[in-house]
Amino acid sequence: MGADTNVEVQQPSRENGWSCPPHPLQFVAWGFIIFFGVIHFVILVPGLPVEWQTAGYVVQGILFLAHFIVHLMACTINPADVNVIKKAGKTPAAIFDRTLHAHVIENDHCYICEVEVGPKSKHCSACNKCVSDFDHHCKWLNNCVGGRNYKLFILTLVTALVGCLLILTLCILQFVAYYTDKSDGHILQQYRDYLSSTTTSVLTTGYSNSTTDTTVSTVSTATVPYETPLLFHIFYASVPDEAWLAVLGITAVLALITIILLGHLLGFHIYLRCNGLTFYEHIQKTRSKKQESSNDESQDEVIELGHVGVASQSSVENGEIPIPCSSEEKPYQCCGSVKCAKISVPTITLSCSVKRQNVRQENEK
Repeated sequence: MGADTNVEVQQPSRENGWSCPPHPLQFVAWGFIIFFGVIHFVILVPGLPVEWQTAGYVVQGILFLAHFIVHLMACTINPADVNVIKKAGKTPAAIFDRTLHAHVIENDHCYICEVEVGPKSKHCSACNKCVSDFDHHCKWLNNCVGGRNYKLFILTLVTALVGCLLILTLCILQFVAYYTDKSDGHILQQYRDYLSSTTTSVLTTGYSNSTTDTTVSTVSTATVPYETPLLFHIFYASVPDEAWLAVLGITAVLALITIILLGHLLGFHIYLRCNGLTFYEHIQKTRSKKQESSNDESQDEVIELGHVGVASQSSVENGEIPIPCSSEEKPYQCCGSVKCAKISVPTITLSCSVKRQNVRQENEK
């Protein structure tokens, strides 16, 4: 016998974003955090003027730490309904039978979690549990976003957005400075000082003192002048100008893309909150509107096809295309009216067909 398609065997529920299976976008998110952190603290800030570096380390350091904490908490918190948390691990996953229940949750009772849930709790198919005040399942966190971690989710977006804005600003600043004050400017002075410290020549000469048998050495230094071209370095290794500019350009592009995505997502959630909606409610509302529009279009097509059917049938019988009948006095004869608003499409088809048959029979008599 084949498996019953109406019966769904449920997988064990996931507790939080660290539960298996992991999602690829989860690794992408943490990869971006590490990438931007390394670029900022190892390449961008050390290249700033000395008086700016403290602010660069402190401000971005606070943002980076805040983002790391809220991101970690948003992934770690279990957003499940309180009754689901209380029951966790006590009973195995239920088997849902669609022949018995049309919906997973009916009358605030979940037939998979087998507990009473809140009015805004929804069952997440990815996590296989009911989430309190369900908003959406976030693939970047690999966790559901609900009432218990929604604020942390918003703070994750805000801190990431501000941090990326600062990184993009520093990339643009140093990129522009390369073309505007490369020779004697102040912004890229650290790369010039780095060149001076690495190219200072130390010349040592010695001679022997016959009386004391000691060697006297003299050291002379040649300092690189202020106008010396810059020597760029990445991870304290000297690199060509093109490589340094390429790193700045790639970082700026990635930061810009991240800003656009984060800004759009944050703005969208602000819009939803201003309208008193969750993401899930917005999706349901959008689907409902599309369904209504689809139903209206389908009804129009049915009416249009109904009229075409009448024309085809009558034209075969009599060689002419009739106009649907709307006359109340002579329901089986064409009244000559262009519109037939009082009679539905099946009635039109039947009345016109019967009318043509009656007229043909009368003509034969």
